[in-house]
Amino acid sequence: MKKIKLTEDELTKIISKVIKEQDEKCPGMRTWKSYGYKQGMGRSLQKAITPAITFYITPEPTTASRYCNYTLFWQDGMDPIDLGQADFCFKIAKAYEDAFKMKRAK
Repeated sequence: MKKIKLTEDELTKIISKVIKEQDEKCPGMRTWKSYGYKQGMGRSLQKAITPAITFYITPEPTTASRYCNYTLFWQDGMDPIDLGQADFCFKIAKAYEDAFKMKRAK
């Protein structure tokens, strides 16, 4: 097997192209980015909600629509929350964000 050596610049270009192609498969990814989510590992987007909690949004392309189905999770081992497609999913994620930012009464 022949090894391929890439410079950091070449690798960055390849990664950028892959991310762009993923966005094209899931047009709603641009909307998540406008809500403050940034590219995480793999296809996930991430956003720090509190100093201790980061939300992760994962897209899954579907055959039913040109939009992806989105899943929310914030810690390992939890059951992911199905946010659905790009209709109400942004408002549902925002409701979870607001709930986690809420101050608790003592």
